[in-house]
Amino acid sequence: LSLLDMITGIIPANLIQPFATGNVLQMLFLACFFGIIVNRAGERANVVKELIEFFNFFFMDVMNVVVKFIPLVVFCSMVQLMLTTGTDALLSLGIVLAANAFGMALIVLASGLFVTLAGKISPVPFLKKALTFAPIPFSLNSSNACIPMTLKLCAEKLGVDSRLAMFSIPVGLQFNMNGSSFYTAMIAVLMARSLGVGLNLNTLVTLTVSTFLVSVTMAGCPGSAIIGLSTVFEAVGIPTAAVALFLPIDSPVGMFRTVGNVTSDVASTMMLACSEKQVDKETYTAE
Repeated sequence: LSLLDMITGIIPANLIQPFATGNVLQMLFLACFFGIIVNRAGERANVVKELIEFFNFFFMDVMNVVVKFIPLVVFCSMVQLMLTTGTDALLSLGIVLAANAFGMALIVLASGLFVTLAGKISPVPFLKKALTFAPIPFSLNSSNACIPMTLKLCAEKLGVDSRLAMFSIPVGLQFNMNGSSFYTAMIAVLMARSLGVGLNLNTLVTLTVSTFLVSVTMAGCPGSAIIGLSTVFEAVGIPTAAVALFLPIDSPVGMFRTVGNVTSDVASTMMLACSEKQVDKETYTAE
């Protein structure tokens, strides 16, 4: 699909089409459109708002239950993959996993660089404390689950004003998914090269735009990147069934993605705090 086709295709022909075809971008358009209408209605839409909040918590609880079965699904997918392609596939998946880990290291370094440029402060304390904190998002594998510890890191270790952090971190968790964006783009380019999809300028622009749009719709929970990956595949012209190839490594890859997402959120919070002069320099430089 071209970028123009993707943009014009965001508006669905009817309300059923996005859910029947699984088009996440059209679902996002409908969500934004009806969200604006509900907000404009004010108090008249209180019942609708309560209903939306109920379904939000309901489906998050459903997701939490489904996530518990992901290890079993991953095991079955790994066995099927080895029976179909042999153990050589493990080496290829290992290379993908190593490339993702290398990308997350680049994101951490880039976060330190942006903090330095924005706040004109040394990146060493930020990088040390970010690396010390990294095992927490790595083990939890969920940006949402890390919120209390992330807020504590910003306030007690980096010297950021707690009120600013309470605003910036939740917003960043939804709109600053650098780790997920990197992984999605990397896998899309890999599959495009493998299947002979031309990576011309139009395809790369489409990939960039679709990755950005999908990344801001991903939930901060394990397994959400798989859904986003299928949407990007469809936008670029890659068969969505190829997503199943990466299901066996989604859990360990998700751990690294979470580290990249949380670190970039903390970096953006530091940049905002530096611009607003709401950083305690003594706390930031303290060991």
